[in-house]
Amino acid sequence: MDMFRRANVALYAIDPRGKVRPEDMMLESWPPLDCAVCNNPPALPEPAERFKSREDSQFRWDNPVRRAQDGLGFLSEGAGGFAVTDTDDLTGGLTRILEDLDHYYLLGFYPPDSSGGNVPRPVDLRVPGHPDYTIRFRRGYTAGGASPPLTSKNALEELATGVMPRGDLPLRLTAMPLPGRGREANVAVALEVTAPVGLLKESDNKLRDDVSYSVMVVDDKRSKVTQRTGRSAKFSLHAQDPGKALPDSVTYQIPLMIDLAPGRYQLRASAISKKLGTGGSVYLDITVPDFSRAQLALTTIALGFADGARVPVGRTVARAIADPRIARQVLPPAQERAQNSQNPLPFEPTLSREFVQADALRTYFEVIRRDSRSSVSLAIKILDAGNEPRLSYDMIIGPGDPGRVDLRIPLTTLAPGAYTLRVAGDDSRNTTTAATGFIVK
Repeated sequence: MDMFRRANVALYAIDPRGKVRPEDMMLESWPPLDCAVCNNPPALPEPAERFKSREDSQFRWDNPVRRAQDGLGFLSEGAGGFAVTDTDDLTGGLTRILEDLDHYYLLGFYPPDSSGGNVPRPVDLRVPGHPDYTIRFRRGYTAGGASPPLTSKNALEELATGVMPRGDLPLRLTAMPLPGRGREANVAVALEVTAPVGLLKESDNKLRDDVSYSVMVVDDKRSKVTQRTGRSAKFSLHAQDPGKALPDSVTYQIPLMIDLAPGRYQLRASAISKKLGTGGSVYLDITVPDFSRAQLALTTIALGFADGARVPVGRTVARAIADPRIARQVLPPAQERAQNSQNPLPFEPTLSREFVQADALRTYFEVIRRDSRSSVSLAIKILDAGNEPRLSYDMIIGPGDPGRVDLRIPLTTLAPGAYTLRVAGDDSRNTTTAATGFIVK
């Protein structure tokens, strides 16, 4: 719980049992737990009458199902979230969670006594004049002062060794396994850093940062770090239109490549901004398939913008980005060529999944087949939230075709909402699918 609080993480719990009716309680509690209360229950009326009186506080506390449900509630509420229990409407519960994540305030305060002592202290929050409001927040904290400065020679690794990632420097991470040599896959990784413009701005009105970063690969099966890679990247950004105000924050992306054997991994990326004097980390679980044994397979689908990257990328020349007020300076050609090898994709992927109708979506995926002489039929569809197709494309990957599909899809005909891009492949003997979601605003 202390790690959740320090990482600014709210906890939400879902009980997949759904609705547990009083008459079903015996099944949910069987076999009985090895405890005195369960093996030696107090004398009660017949089962049917017993379950009708389940709201009796003693019975509720002694019952393992209700205790589990109440425990999820206590834990979630203490971390600022809530629990979805004793209901079959799990979709409604997920909707409530998404609503919470889309509508919240981040409040800060200075405690009157900042001395340590590792003593839990309560927190209360109220909205004057609105006693009817339901407010969810973390109910307490432990005074311990600010996080210690990063002084270790292995500060990057220290940022990525905790159970929870560090959020002092906002980071995002994505990874896309692609066929490599033999059984190994080339995993295209993109790490994004977000920083406040005011702290990056220098006297010449340019935004500069020097970022050192590291990625640790943890093998899930062996619970062991199997790879480490790290470098540094320098960014120099300027306003395209000096007459317009700069945004509050800027995001920049760092691409890199990792070769991995088939298996399940956790990527732990960390970065330190020299300009900000702080660092952060982000974790990502991935599965690397064995493309060499696949009769027919699709890679995951990378998304981007057809008119170019919307964030500055450490290896690219200046181009339009998400906020047209900022562009990246041109890198020296030699440096650009050296960095181009870090991204095998034909474009810079976006980690955002939000687009507008004026955008054209750029998608990339690869078709893997053991028999290169066969033909593969692809059905590419964009489905709405009701699973109804809104756009459809058919494509044939002929014999000898490398199967690298780079498709541009205009979004002008799509109404605002959530969509799924689904690709289905068929070679008359095998079928395979891949899908990813996005939102049009």
